[in-house]
Amino acid sequence: MFRFTAGFGGAGVFICGGVLAGVLGTRAIVVFFSGGGLGMLLTGAVLPWLFELRGPAAWPAAWIATGVVCLPLSVAAIHAARSIAEPSSPHVGADWPWRACLPVLASYFIFGLGYIAYMTFMVAWVRHDAVNAASLATTTSVMWGLLGVMTLLAPLLWARPFDGRRDGRPMGAALFVLTAGAALPLILPNLVGIWLSATLVGGSVFMVPAAVTGFVKNNLARPAWGNAMAIATSLFAIGQTIGPAACGWLSDRAGSLSFGLAVSAMMLLVSGVLALLQKPLA
Repeated sequence: MFRFTAGFGGAGVFICGGVLAGVLGTRAIVVFFSGGGLGMLLTGAVLPWLFELRGPAAWPAAWIATGVVCLPLSVAAIHAARSIAEPSSPHVGADWPWRACLPVLASYFIFGLGYIAYMTFMVAWVRHDAVNAASLATTTSVMWGLLGVMTLLAPLLWARPFDGRRDGRPMGAALFVLTAGAALPLILPNLVGIWLSATLVGGSVFMVPAAVTGFVKNNLARPAWGNAMAIATSLFAIGQTIGPAACGWLSDRAGSLSFGLAVSAMMLLVSGVLALLQKPLA
């Protein structure tokens, strides 16, 4: 129940925040979606050491602390939203050519499948398969720290390629970098590979939803933004729901987490190819 509630709220944040950021422009979109990097940086610096000291018993306290941090952020978001004009309406001109957007929608669904498998099982893979790794706390703390730092830097790296593009190339480019990051630990199963993987993944993962939001903003009339983002985010959420279960099942069948991560990287590659098929809307 609590996980469902958190996911439902997270979907609302993605939809509303992405649409409202779209009102301000491309730079605001990439900054909004890179905000998760700060959370990764802070939790990565603290939680692995907490779990090493207290073990699984520390999980409830970690979840409660995360919720407490979200409370003032929610108040700040509500205050900020009051000063932004509503960008869309469900009653006026909300129709949009969804069939013409199928490549980006399918890509976003498969992205949800693939990226969440990496995020879910990467720490377990490090524990069981990494060669010559340092302590789990050190390895995962640096890994999540790099993810967070690169997510914060991503807007600077991607702002120019994203600016004003009306096709699926920005999304495809971000997905190809993400694919390389997801596959790298399988090629270099050591600290260099793990941390370089985190660098590439952090620098690209939140640019995919930013690219989808930018595509919607640059191709559709403003009244259709909310509807289009709701559909896209729903597909993404379905992918996130299926991804961990499918990856876990495949890993169990193969007897190796590496197989599941390889499938994750392949799905991200397919997602990138689909994104490149998306043309600007007339």
